[in-house]
Amino acid sequence: SVQFKNGVILYKSGTGGNPAELIIWLRYHERSILRPSQVKGLRATLDSVTNGETDCPEPAINLEAIPNLDAGDRSQITERVANFNQSIQKMGPFQIFDTAKHRFVFYSEKTSDSCNVADEGCCQDRVSIINKETGEVYDQAIVGDVKQTPTGVEFTTEDGKNHTLDFSADNGVPKLSYNDLAPETLTMARGPNGSFWYDPETELWRPYNAQLLPLLESFKSGMGVSAREDGSVSGQPGGNVMNVDLGGSAETPFNLPSVPSTPLEMLLFILTLMTVICIARLGVEKRLKR
Repeated sequence: SVQFKNGVILYKSGTGGNPAELIIWLRYHERSILRPSQVKGLRATLDSVTNGETDCPEPAINLEAIPNLDAGDRSQITERVANFNQSIQKMGPFQIFDTAKHRFVFYSEKTSDSCNVADEGCCQDRVSIINKETGEVYDQAIVGDVKQTPTGVEFTTEDGKNHTLDFSADNGVPKLSYNDLAPETLTMARGPNGSFWYDPETELWRPYNAQLLPLLESFKSGMGVSAREDGSVSGQPGGNVMNVDLGGSAETPFNLPSVPSTPLEMLLFILTLMTVICIARLGVEKRLKR
């Protein structure tokens, strides 16, 4: 294999009658990363994808960045935005959209296991809206078709409620508006082949051949997962809990989940361990003397 800054080339020799394989994996195109000044809008176009397990068509949305040609070198901006759009076309269309407060998921399911997807009514489109602040999950069947609007999509759910999703990029920051709520920064959109990420810290737009990988620099050394008092789960940057991490970010020299975290608990742990070793040693010596 040959490893590069933004990808890997891997050659796998054929064995047991299987043909040889040449795998080229590109994490992202470096010249497709955008700065806010290079973007003046975000266009959303209704599309669909096929569920690989059920063969049901599912609602999806294509995204396209609109270049801000007044921000500098027109040829460079045009090239970068074109590279970005070409990348997210391969990774989309997108069905999962994340902001700091909400997650929107479009999917479908069969009304019965035995129905034929070619028959009307066999596949049912659905939407799931998750409130990240309260944990509330709103999951409903979509009645009729999802419709295109000038700035996004609109649809009606089985409970009779109307919903709109509007996309924009004011000041070069991707935004998603749901119904009458204030626009929220769109931090991620996930499709079948990859993701679009917007990092609020670096203010960069990135297309990625990956899913659910934290991009913050603090996550490079690892991540610890813990439960909050309300029962929800939180992932925080930290040392790799599966390895000994000398001099790492943990409070103890050995960053292992089985080691106590406070000095008093550590002292009791060591004393108990030494006591067990001494008792075991004395037992062995008595048997040897016999």
